[in-house]
Amino acid sequence: MRGTPMARWCPGDRRARSGGSTDPGWGDRGTVTTHTTGTAGGPLPGSVQAEAPGPIAPPEGSAPPPPPVRPAGHTDLRPGVVPMRPLAAGEIIDGSMAILRAHLGPALGIAAIVLVVQTAITLPVSYFTQQVAISPLGAAGILGGGATDFVRSLFGLAVNSLVGATCGGVIAAVLAVVVGDASLGREITTRTVWRQVRPRLWAIVGLALVLGILSGLGSLALGIGYLFVLGVWSLAMPALMLESTGVFGALKRSWRLSITSFWRVLGIRLLAGLAAYVLSAVLGGLLEAVAGAIAGFNAVEGSGPVQLLAVFLRGLGEMSAGVIVIPFLGGVEALLYIDRRMRAEGLDIELGHRVRTGSARRI
Repeated sequence: MRGTPMARWCPGDRRARSGGSTDPGWGDRGTVTTHTTGTAGGPLPGSVQAEAPGPIAPPEGSAPPPPPVRPAGHTDLRPGVVPMRPLAAGEIIDGSMAILRAHLGPALGIAAIVLVVQTAITLPVSYFTQQVAISPLGAAGILGGGATDFVRSLFGLAVNSLVGATCGGVIAAVLAVVVGDASLGREITTRTVWRQVRPRLWAIVGLALVLGILSGLGSLALGIGYLFVLGVWSLAMPALMLESTGVFGALKRSWRLSITSFWRVLGIRLLAGLAAYVLSAVLGGLLEAVAGAIAGFNAVEGSGPVQLLAVFLRGLGEMSAGVIVIPFLGGVEALLYIDRRMRAEGLDIELGHRVRTGSARRI
């Protein structure tokens, strides 16, 4: 009799479907051969071999299972960049930076390309909709231009927000793949990462837009709704990429993994956001400050070239900071996803068994 197969986070299965190698992944299941034994301890003729199922998520509507019991010495296993056990908050944040340093090309290289595309779209929108309101004088200048200018400014803000959410989602998807493979100790190149991301681009864009809209609506409720979105759907993009599910399946999966540990997920995500804010201020703060000063000057003088310079400097500052900050946050979300699967489903125990028995070829 066969155990229930585990279909969550199966990179090996995904690669098998695409014609690649079938090395075991996080979601694969180890096999333990058992026999019906006779009086001499040997197998009876005709006995059936059984496969021991790996850790799986509980059925829909059932109570969450008790925490898994980890064997002695389990915490010493480290096939990749993070230890094979539930992670502390500091390990998640440090691990994200370690992965960025170890895989600059796949992580930051793709992120830089995506952000160049984003900047090429948002800069003209910002200029033609007068989105240079980054100082009090600039804001006063725009609001003083009448209702038409205000509506145009609001339209530019909405377009740039959706473009930013989409590009940020693509970067988060890239980091989910990088973190997943890095945690298993696999070889990572820009080509192998893009090969996994490219077939899912439409799903990535769809999920990014849904999350962007939910975050925007949540921000209207004094930020409380945004915190709720951050606490329950931060794991949606890693789930989309590492479990090969759909947009709404990823949202549902993130909900199930996060809701039982809402405050911890939210707290780590906010801590990472604070670290990202500091990084952004350091990396792009100077250009943002210069752009703000120019925008204030432009509100008084009304010079078109000066306004264009302010928009350009602001975009350059955002892009220089985003190349580091957005991948960093994507890495934190991916490691949070791994941590929640280990805590809730005991996924690390199955992987540890594979490492100790040598049943995993590339872990």
